[in-house]
Amino acid sequence: MTSYVLDPVHFQFHDDQISADKLRGIHKYGPYLPLAVQEPCCAFVFPSGCSAYANRLYVALKNGIGHFRGVENTFRYTLSKDRVFPIPVTGYSPSSKDQHSVIAEHYKEAILSCHETHRGDKPDLLYVIHPRTASYDLTTAYYECKAQLLKRGLLSQSVTLDLLDNEPLFNWSAANIALASFVKLGGIPWVLSGVDLDQDLIIGLGRAYLYDPKTQSNSGYVAFTAC
Repeated sequence: MTSYVLDPVHFQFHDDQISADKLRGIHKYGPYLPLAVQEPCCAFVFPSGCSAYANRLYVALKNGIGHFRGVENTFRYTLSKDRVFPIPVTGYSPSSKDQHSVIAEHYKEAILSCHETHRGDKPDLLYVIHPRTASYDLTTAYYECKAQLLKRGLLSQSVTLDLLDNEPLFNWSAANIALASFVKLGGIPWVLSGVDLDQDLIIGLGRAYLYDPKTQSNSGYVAFTAC
């Protein structure tokens, strides 16, 4: 059997600076392609009476938490309080026992109402804070918000109430939330470093199980690629 040892992967950041570590590299050099808008307008969608959750997320993104140093130090853009506005979801609280379809309708109404009110100040990204639901549940606040916002050409980043309640997990997840938000806003955090990268094709392989909620079993799986 013949085996090979591949060279370590390196990443390219601002001004073509190179690092073998993504987090250290972006902290030191900045993103490969920064945002075109240095102070994006963001909205926070959250249940009425749960402003503390939205504030916890905002502070973590702006100032950092755990090993994450905040969007300003990491991704080099400003998350200004003057460019942030709330969208409270009325008629629902985390302690209620409403069905997911009812909760989804409350979120839909809040988004549509805000869209009519803020037509002249379209947010670049909406952070939607919602209850956690199973992936196979088709009628949820997550899906309803995604559908309504995408119809209007608006981007969103979802964060669950459960995650914000779990301090150790949120401390670890905040950097990933910020990274996803940065990319959705149009930034490129890093690219692979190498010679003649335009001649390379990188293929990622994955699989996903097809879960049947009625029988509570996996009926099969699908494979997919990402290039």
